[in-house]
Amino acid sequence: MAVSGETPSQRLRILALWIFKDEIANPGPGARFAAHVSQPMGSPLHKHEGFLEVDSESVTLEEGENNRVIPKSEVRDLQVGFDKNFRQFRDSRGPFPPMHFTFGDDQVYIFTRGSRFGYWQGKNAALSEAIAGH
Repeated sequence: MAVSGETPSQRLRILALWIFKDEIANPGPGARFAAHVSQPMGSPLHKHEGFLEVDSESVTLEEGENNRVIPKSEVRDLQVGFDKNFRQFRDSRGPFPPMHFTFGDDQVYIFTRGSRFGYWQGKNAALSEAIAGH
């Protein structure tokens, strides 16, 4: 939903896959195996699929009827890369690291469709700019 005075063009809505830090250890039946055998061209490790929407006030993770709204003022440490929680080769055999950020006591790892051959990747300049632009 648009903030007062905000036009739809000031919002970014993009197809995304994501997983929260506490879900990485147990992503669900077969998720880790599927991520390993489908890489580098298939889907990376994830537990959620839907849309990521960014407006002037928040980042919303939409998965069907389940929405997680994160105020942009709570977003910290936005970066693209593997880290101690989401590791290359353990969690992903793909060459593309996830975008991730911390909010409150949680952390989310995000992949979006890249323009290069349609691979899922973390690097997305428009999304990074939209999230970081408080």
